Amino acid sequence: MERGGKRLRIALIYPNTSSVGLSNLGAFIVHQILLRHPMVEAHMLFWEEGPDPSPRIVNSSGKAMDLKYFHAVAFSVSFENDLLNLPQILDSYSIPIHRRERDTSHPLVIMGGVVSFSNPEPVSDFVDLFLLGEAEAFFGEFLDHMAQSYFELSREEFLLEVQRSFSYAYVPSLYEVEEGGGGTIRGITPKDPSLPRKIAVQKLDLLGKGVIAPLMGEASEACSVFQNMALLEVGRGCKRACRFCLAGHVYRPPRWFDREAIVKSLEGLDQSTKAIGLLAPSVMDMPHFEDLLIHIKESGLKCNISSVRMDSLTENVLNLIKELGQQTITLAIETGSQRLQKVINKNLTEELILQQIELISKIRFRKI
Repeated sequence: MERGGKRLRIALIYPNTSSVGLSNLGAFIVHQILLRHPMVEAHMLFWEEGPDPSPRIVNSSGKAMDLKYFHAVAFSVSFENDLLNLPQILDSYSIPIHRRERDTSHPLVIMGGVVSFSNPEPVSDFVDLFLLGEAEAFFGEFLDHMAQSYFELSREEFLLEVQRSFSYAYVPSLYEVEEGGGGTIRGITPKDPSLPRKIAVQKLDLLGKGVIAPLMGEASEACSVFQNMALLEVGRGCKRACRFCLAGHVYRPPRWFDREAIVKSLEGLDQSTKAIGLLAPSVMDMPHFEDLLIHIKESGLKCNISSVRMDSLTENVLNLIKELGQQTITLAIETGSQRLQKVINKNLTEELILQQIELISKIRFRKI
């Protein structure tokens, strides 16, 4: 691959099908940042399985792309199961699976997403560079730096400079990992003492100046699993601390967009949008949740909430949800055992569960 030229060609790969990837707000946010950068040519690509055992990487229109065309291949990974697709994708395009076997003829392999900043080590042999944290907090800054220095430095020099320059960067080749027993890690130490001993996950200040709630209108595309629905993120993190929940731990502290930021996003909706889906680990914990539902109703929109907290449900909220067009209520009980409820910190009693199901039935939702 030629290193000449000044415009970075970056493939943003969601390592699952386009129907799943086009509904992923995190990948959408990263793609928007890439598209806005004047020195980047960006393509969002997806995994496609067909009769051929080798996977194909295609854009949202189904057109196949050759990964060797790009200077960097950036994986956005939201679910652990999708990690299994990374080595297959690389191998299908003759990109060495192991980073130590790559040279300047191969694209740089970058990874971000919640899976990477919860634990990058399971795929650290495959990835040249991890960028850890919420993309809005740092990705534009990183792209500025990459556009300036990538073509001026060797691959090794570029990665070393990135590790020295950015607290959220993790270049596995520059660190020694000491393994403990049973697949655990005892410690991670930089090979060069001048490099940071600790990598800082970058978080976004949701109430920062000019920050508005991310809105994804493209989820209405025909191939998306959320057809005819815009997706609006209202918060990150969760105060509940259920022991099994990744989002509740890696997105700490819990943060909410304020009402003005959400309303401003809603004002940007396309006139053809009829329904909106609210996204957060625990939407009903939002401090202005009921007020937002009233605003959405007055705007003439339908609304969908993925899951509700049984210990937050009231008759008034349920009536609002039904008036907004939702026919199915999803209750995340997790287990039927009272003992396990306590173990996983869910703390829902059988009495409360049955009481809330009676309330939902009274309001006559179609399905629970």
